Amino acid sequence: MKTENSRKWRQLLDFKYVFKGTFLALVISLIVCTLVAAVLYLTPLSEQVVPYVIYVTSIFSIIIGAAYAARRMQFKGWLYGGLTGFAYIAILLILLKLFAIEADVSLQLFSKLFLGFVLGAIGGILGLNL
Repeated sequence: MKTENSRKWRQLLDFKYVFKGTFLALVISLIVCTLVAAVLYLTPLSEQVVPYVIYVTSIFSIIIGAAYAARRMQFKGWLYGGLTGFAYIAILLILLKLFAIEADVSLQLFSKLFLGFVLGAIGGILGLNL
């Protein structure tokens, strides 16, 4: 009985797939942003589309990474997906600070983290149920 409970807690606190899902989301974002940069460089496409492409890419990346994490965990898809989305946004914000890109700590920051969690939870639910 005790070993079964400790195994459940170990499995519940296993964040390996959250990290892998976050990494997957970051890699997808990097690939898409690189492709968009190449398209912008090679075509007369306006740079005004970049923010929209980045938003859509972030949403897509979070959902894919969260679905991966939830699928691997096999339970609590909303939680592990949400943590994946939260970690994705947190890592992006840390990278912004490291590269001295202006990002203020305000209500907008917390809304981005919350939105990352919600999108990740949706991705986790989809990953577990589809």
